[in-house]
Amino acid sequence: LRAAYESLLFLDAAFAAANDVELLLWKSVFYRPIEEFRSRLKQADKAGDAGAAAGPKVAAAFVRFLEEASLFYRRLVMQLQAAYGDVGVKLAAEATQGGPAAAAGANGASAMLCSSGGSSAPRDVRPSVHRCLIYLGDLARYTAQAAPKAAQAAAAASAGPGQHPAAKQEWQRAAHCY
Repeated sequence: LRAAYESLLFLDAAFAAANDVELLLWKSVFYRPIEEFRSRLKQADKAGDAGAAAGPKVAAAFVRFLEEASLFYRRLVMQLQAAYGDVGVKLAAEATQGGPAAAAGANGASAMLCSSGGSSAPRDVRPSVHRCLIYLGDLARYTAQAAPKAAQAAAAASAGPGQHPAAKQEWQRAAHCY
């Protein structure tokens, strides 16, 4: 399904824009699983001690899903720009190594999107890139919310509970995408 929507974006940008292909891609491929993960996390929280073991595992799977979705949207933005022209979105190396986006770049370097002014791109691709950036911001926000829960198992085994170090980084990434 993801590949079908993605191919529509590149076959006919006008058709994709007229039929909200980006929104359909987001809702059917990414948002529904996000809601399912969030529901499972709420169930684990309500279960108390019975859900204590399942919660961090579900959160870790959720964070992995969100990282893959973020990588998809970062690549999609770059592919849209390659196909239709630069719209002013550039990849910038993150200052810190590691964290949830460590495997984001094709060469192993972590990357995040940030916007810059001025572009010479066709007008019809700008809304698509804009929507992708909004989805990236949403994914970063979800990751920041889920990262502390995913780190609970590791924190319990190490020095103790605390905020996952990637959570602050994810909130900063979200600021760049909105």
